[in-house]
Amino acid sequence: MSRKILVSGAPGTVGTELVRLLSQKGVEVRALVHHIEKSGEVSLPGVEIVEGDLTDRASMSHALKGIDTFFLASSASDTQVAVQAAAIEAAKKAGTGRIVKLSAYGADKNSPVPFFEWHGETEATLGEAGIAYTLIQPFLYMQTLLMNIPTILGKGAIFNCGGGGHIPVVDARDAAAVAAAVLTSSGHDGAVYELTGPASLTWPEMAASISALLGRPVQYIPIPPEAMAGALTEAGMPAWLVRSLVALMQFHQKDPGTVTKTVEVLTGNAARPFAEFLNDYAPAFKAEQPA
Repeated sequence: MSRKILVSGAPGTVGTELVRLLSQKGVEVRALVHHIEKSGEVSLPGVEIVEGDLTDRASMSHALKGIDTFFLASSASDTQVAVQAAAIEAAKKAGTGRIVKLSAYGADKNSPVPFFEWHGETEATLGEAGIAYTLIQPFLYMQTLLMNIPTILGKGAIFNCGGGGHIPVVDARDAAAVAAAVLTSSGHDGAVYELTGPASLTWPEMAASISALLGRPVQYIPIPPEAMAGALTEAGMPAWLVRSLVALMQFHQKDPGTVTKTVEVLTGNAARPFAEFLNDYAPAFKAEQPA
């Protein structure tokens, strides 16, 4: 079992839940945040908060001092590869014994999906670093649907170019639970864990479930990749994110993924079904609903 764990990406959905779970377990954990004043959600018993940045050598040297295991996660961006490479190098210099990286299903440095390409490049860097490591590769998060709330409530629809393929979406909280299990136990060196939910769902099926939650029609409307790109660009998203999201939706048409039992095997609890996710996030889906 690790003596002390550093968690990066703590403000994110997975990182915040992970810190909470580790705190509940009574594990000595250090959370790396960009701004101390915004660390409220991870200011929990047994959690040491440190301010820093994955690319800043001085702050990483401080954050990694005395750390045995480093949970590596960062926001998706077109600088992600350089950011995580810097973090791996800092961990190597600090003598960190193990890195658990939050990656993605489909990670491959030759992937046409930028998200997956970047994760693949970082996985390759990690494999050459000479540090024990574990890769956690979640499928598409259920929480991704929260991005669709404006059109769900405003137009009663989900628009994307994902088509009608089946997708084994996984709750980000289950990814955090797997990370907590891996970080606090041994026997995971070199392992690659692909995470999915308990069932594969189509976009129309997910839309129907949201419709039942809201008590009014919500449709899934497939649109061409160019139309999706145009809508995202008009919404103000940067070009790299537009390109990545469109490629991600197209990827899922070709590779719908296979349901795994990894969440249950590693945590002892079955992966959360989509219905549970919707119930737990119901306030978010209803927040902007007109009276």
